[in-house]
Amino acid sequence: MNGRLSDQPLAELVREISEARLSGALRLERERAKAVVYFETGGVAAAVSNVRALRLVEVLRRSGVVDASRLYAAFGERVMSDEQAGATLVQSGVLDESGLKRLQERQSREVLGEVLRWTDGQWAFDPRVRLAGAQALRLDVSGLLAESARNLPPELVAARMHGDAQTVAPAEGFEEKLNGGLRLLPAEAFVMSRVYAPVRLGEVVAVSGLPEEETRRAVYVLALGGLLTRTGGPRILPAEAQKLATQQLAAAVAPAPESTSQPGERPPPAEPERDTRGTVEELFALARGATHYEVLGVARSASADEVKRVYYSHARRLHPDRFRRDADEETRQRTDAAFARVAQAYDVLKDAALRAAYDLKLAKKQ
Repeated sequence: MNGRLSDQPLAELVREISEARLSGALRLERERAKAVVYFETGGVAAAVSNVRALRLVEVLRRSGVVDASRLYAAFGERVMSDEQAGATLVQSGVLDESGLKRLQERQSREVLGEVLRWTDGQWAFDPRVRLAGAQALRLDVSGLLAESARNLPPELVAARMHGDAQTVAPAEGFEEKLNGGLRLLPAEAFVMSRVYAPVRLGEVVAVSGLPEEETRRAVYVLALGGLLTRTGGPRILPAEAQKLATQQLAAAVAPAPESTSQPGERPPPAEPERDTRGTVEELFALARGATHYEVLGVARSASADEVKRVYYSHARRLHPDRFRRDADEETRQRTDAAFARVAQAYDVLKDAALRAAYDLKLAKKQ
């Protein structure tokens, strides 16, 4: 998977990778400047660059958090990789582990902020590359993507938002993003207030009362900021990207052999043999659940271990690849989308903080 940033905006590419829940490395190049953005199940795990001003030590120096004399004592005139620099900062006592994580997050945001301004150059996505777990972060980049969309050339936005047949709808969890500090311009907030159910882009333009170009750009910003979902428009990633993401997820959650289990962690108990076959209809039925609990098929009181066990069972029995051989293209797409819902439910319910926020959201709806 590769292309040119002049034709395929980077912010849109990052959003598609996020929505497809892909893992891998997005390599970017513009003249002598290079950068890599690492993804883990759609989340941005880190971003690094060969540009000197964006190297780890330079970001720390610019932050003013550490006195320059301490940095010189730790590094002198030595030149080293960001990974080596991070280890040196901790070993020399300049930063502790939590301070290093904050620095790496700041560096990733600065790198992303820079490359999202690129309107030319090359990109290539490699799903085989992973970032070491100890270095991985989990960055919310919605604000950066929205700001990038605001600054793209009008002709590029017009090309991506051409036509009226695209459908837009509120994204799941958009309230949390707004409550979390994602700021909108007045026109964007106005357009967002007019989209409360799936609607065609042409209808949004007609009812907004704003100039057409302004309305289309507002929808584009809202989509890249993760507040709206957009279907039926031009896509950057090929159709097989969703299949790849599903395969990656299934491989990631497959129970590891007992010999490789971490100390103190027990693998989920093996499912009985009679529970090894699932059906397409069962997968579709789960995906129709109104809540994440219904999608997974667990009670709201289910423990984290039970959530994990049930999801592993679904991944073994209901993975789309089990039904792909005799399915037509429409059924393949439906099974991929259905399993993606199951995976999304698991991602929320396995994380204590995300689950608490989700439970609060459900309580407010009652």
